[in-house]
Amino acid sequence: MSHSPLTQMWNRFLCLHFSDTRTKSPSVSSNSSDDTFVNRDADHSSTLTRLATKSRTPVNRAFLYDSDDSSSSQEPSARITALPDLPPDLDALSRHDLERLTRLLFAESCRARWVAMSEQEKNKELERKLDKMSAESIRRQRQLLEAVEKQGRELERAKEDAAGLRKRLGQVMSILSTVIPGLAPRTRDC
Repeated sequence: MSHSPLTQMWNRFLCLHFSDTRTKSPSVSSNSSDDTFVNRDADHSSTLTRLATKSRTPVNRAFLYDSDDSSSSQEPSARITALPDLPPDLDALSRHDLERLTRLLFAESCRARWVAMSEQEKNKELERKLDKMSAESIRRQRQLLEAVEKQGRELERAKEDAAGLRKRLGQVMSILSTVIPGLAPRTRDC
């Protein structure tokens, strides 16, 4: 399936400007009457595609950032609007429409990247809070275990002290029972 030179140029332009690996943009060639893109194919042959006639404005990457839309200069909203469908043939578009479409694509890509980065920051913040809460929970659990162990040791010590006191009290009572007859336990005669 063959595409027009302008469609090939547009596809190459999208690959160059909206991919993560930033490569060199298509070179610019200026004539006395118009400005043209130079699109290099696999055979390294130059195919000149006329973008505009009677134009003195250089065609470069600057117009991408010179957007007259106020939305591109403001903070992008969290909601990404749907892009209009591309025409089947880009030759039917004028230069103004191409520039407007390029600015729209660039603004939407920046907005999508901003939303993704914002979500990543939120996720990182939640992970930091979760790590902090987990560390605090582990520390609190360790403190509770140490407190339970300490109370268990104190309870065992109290039991030992009570057993010692009962033993000493029994010894004292046995001595007093020999001295004071009334303290001796009475046994029932059979």
